[in-house]
Amino acid sequence: MASSVVLFPGIVWFLCLFCFLCSLPLAICNETENDRQALLCFKSRLSGPAGVLASWSNTSLDVCDWHGITCSTVSPRRVIELDLNSEGISGPISPCIANLTSLKRLQLSNNNFNGGIPSKLGLLSRLRELNLSKNTLEEYGMSAEISTKGDVYSFGVLLLQMITGRSPTDKNFSDGASLHEFVHRAFPNNICDVVDQTMLEDDSNAQEIIKNCVIPLVRIGLSCSMTSPKERPDMGQVSTEILRIKHVASRMYVR
Repeated sequence: MASSVVLFPGIVWFLCLFCFLCSLPLAICNETENDRQALLCFKSRLSGPAGVLASWSNTSLDVCDWHGITCSTVSPRRVIELDLNSEGISGPISPCIANLTSLKRLQLSNNNFNGGIPSKLGLLSRLRELNLSKNTLEEYGMSAEISTKGDVYSFGVLLLQMITGRSPTDKNFSDGASLHEFVHRAFPNNICDVVDQTMLEDDSNAQEIIKNCVIPLVRIGLSCSMTSPKERPDMGQVSTEILRIKHVASRMYVR
């Protein structure tokens, strides 16, 4: 009996550890399965040349083997890149794509994607490269004829989303205002009132970042999301300015 009493705490510890370890594969599987379901949902409304998305199948469990997909090398293997450039694909971009929470690169250019660009793309916090050019996508919240500078507009709205942490369909815009107008009212003197505060948490250079990085980025977002396409800059100009801001930011952190 004495021996059993001594061993009991050890058995409890072992069982707790065993249960914890057994739960890890399930959690990993859930993350991988979420990615698989997001991709199947994205595919469900698309059409294209035979065989392009043939590997994207309910019978195929490993999304890392699917066409156009790149996964992380460490477990759990998550989808980090989706590249369907120039595949002749037609259809809308489903909001399901935002469920790929580890996505770093989304390349959908030179296809026939149509409809609106899901505002939920702004939730992809790890996204570093987005290319939706050379499609027939509508501008956010615009019902007029599609503009040749629609990609510039979409980029501007997405940039404002990332800076403010707000969606173009935010309920606070019920008075008819848009995300562009919301930011414009605060720019530049009260920009801190609309910037997502998590961007500046625990940063001793916060004021310098606002002056040299945030305000210039907001200026880009506002200029790209102007109502009239004629007032929007070319993406070449935008790219040059963002590269300049990146260099400024880099120098701030290597002092």
